Amino acid sequence: MDKIARREKQMQSCLPWLFKDRPGTVLYIGANAEMHTALGLLQQAGHEVTVLEAWPENAEWVQQSGLADIVVQGDVRKLDELPLEDTYDIVIWFHGPEHVEETEFIPTLNTLEQRGTVVVLGAPWGKTPQQPGVQPFERHLSGHWPDDWKQLGYATDTLPPENVPGGNLMGWKWT
Repeated sequence: MDKIARREKQMQSCLPWLFKDRPGTVLYIGANAEMHTALGLLQQAGHEVTVLEAWPENAEWVQQSGLADIVVQGDVRKLDELPLEDTYDIVIWFHGPEHVEETEFIPTLNTLEQRGTVVVLGAPWGKTPQQPGVQPFERHLSGHWPDDWKQLGYATDTLPPENVPGGNLMGWKWT
C-alpha cells in the first residue's frame, strides 16, 4: 500500500464522519501530484473543496486535476491576505505543518482554528530528513510529535515509523 493510501485509510479510520455525513465546505492546504491525501474522497463525499497551494506549478496541477472546486495560490502563513472564505466546516492541513518554522506553526495554526469548525492536521511523525532538490515550500523545517499536538487540544493517531520518511502523525480538533 502506498503512502497516500495508508494515510487515507488512517483518516477514514479516525474520522469516518468526514466521508459519510453531510457535505460541507473544506479548506485543504497544500496539494500536488504526489501528495493529495483524501482529496478525491472528500469530493466523492460531496464536500465543496477549496485548495490553498503555495507553489504555482502545484496549484496549476490541482486545478487541472479536477480534485478541487476552487484553487487559490498562496502561502498559508498569509491566510488573511488571500481571497478565501472567512469560515469553513473543515480545515485540513495535511503534510504542511513540517514546512513552516517552529516559530510560525502556532500562529498559523491559531489562524486556521479561527477559520474552521474542525481542523485536521497531518505531518511526518517526528523530525524526518527531506529529499534533496525539492522546491522551497516543500522543505522540512520543523518536526511534530503526538504529545505536542495533544497539549494543543488535538486527538492524535500515528502510523509508524517515527523519525523516518513514511511515518505519519495525524491530529484533529473541534474548535
